[in-house]
Amino acid sequence: MVTMIVDELCEELVEEILSRVPLKPLTKMKCVSKDWCRLISQLTKSIPRLNPFGLIWFSEYSICFNYNGVYGQHRSNLMLLNVQVQEGKLEYHESCSTLLDGNLDSLCYSDGLLLCCESETRTFEPILYDLILKQLIHLPPVDEFLPEDVEPIGMGLALDDKCLTTRHFKLVCFYYSGCLDFFDCVIYSSETREWKKLRAPVSNYSSINYNGETGMVFGYPSNIELFFQSHCLYHEGLIYWTVHGYLVVYHPKDNFFEIHDLPMKKYWDMDECLWMSNGCLHYSCIDWEFLSVWNCVKGVEIDSNDEYHQNENNRMNTGWWMLKHKVDIKTLKVPEYPEFLLGQPYDLRIHKPCAFDEDFEILYFLIIDLGLVLSYSFETGCLRKVKKLEYA
Repeated sequence: MVTMIVDELCEELVEEILSRVPLKPLTKMKCVSKDWCRLISQLTKSIPRLNPFGLIWFSEYSICFNYNGVYGQHRSNLMLLNVQVQEGKLEYHESCSTLLDGNLDSLCYSDGLLLCCESETRTFEPILYDLILKQLIHLPPVDEFLPEDVEPIGMGLALDDKCLTTRHFKLVCFYYSGCLDFFDCVIYSSETREWKKLRAPVSNYSSINYNGETGMVFGYPSNIELFFQSHCLYHEGLIYWTVHGYLVVYHPKDNFFEIHDLPMKKYWDMDECLWMSNGCLHYSCIDWEFLSVWNCVKGVEIDSNDEYHQNENNRMNTGWWMLKHKVDIKTLKVPEYPEFLLGQPYDLRIHKPCAFDEDFEILYFLIIDLGLVLSYSFETGCLRKVKKLEYA
């Protein structure tokens, strides 16, 4: 029970402290001070902390040039849904909708910057959109810095954490050159407004079996999906990617990579997601049977068979994962579509986890075939409809 009197602390300091506490425990706190109750009530009603820019979705628009059904240029509708807390419940309000050229897919967003790419072409062209100014950020061509017939493995944003007011950033692209001793990188800096080439060592490449059937796949010439299905996350100076069952981590400050096992090997599917919650890295994956969520716990690894083992010989050898949630998707019913079963084999690859609400323990994902944005509450076990995307 909280016994401290608010007057003993600066009110702004108290709000800062409470803003770092997950929302659910905050609403259950018992207070003896009316001032504390008032502050907590204000926080629960006015602070949506999922993301300051809400949920971000793309829906495809195709431009038809004639009546024969021949389609030309694609356009994508970028939509932002603000998440607001109203009387302890989440409400979703569309705050922005804009059309951008190309069939786009979002890779990552942070500090108001959204990194996108073309999802159906072989042309590597990063697209950066400013969610605050609601405009594209011009980037110089990068083709001349990339070898021919090489597709980047991953692309991500690194922010200048020491100077957030200037919003300086680096855009990092890395690719495989035939040797896991290092990754070649092409990096754009918002300060110099130029691309430059770097070679970054991989600290634990010897632990990766990349020649076996279940090993990491790099450099496969026809595998355009290798790049486009690399999910990215930036947090506290590090960039994380999921690549064919592995977690790739880049340290921009010290210029080196780490590679760790993910708890499940997802070689070709895009049904996975990374996020930070309570200061811990989380990984979610959906297959035919289960919706699973793991959190990263250093020192112990847990694999998809729930087998624990200590990693004593080489601490860089694997990731460290503990199963947090496991839901049988055959038990889930899609609102308004009772005939649609998530667990049917033909529905594989259509579930796309996209975001996580730390306060309410809600995972958001997209059912591509139906154009439905859904939320799943790990607390209540309920699946709810958030938004029906419009396609044209």
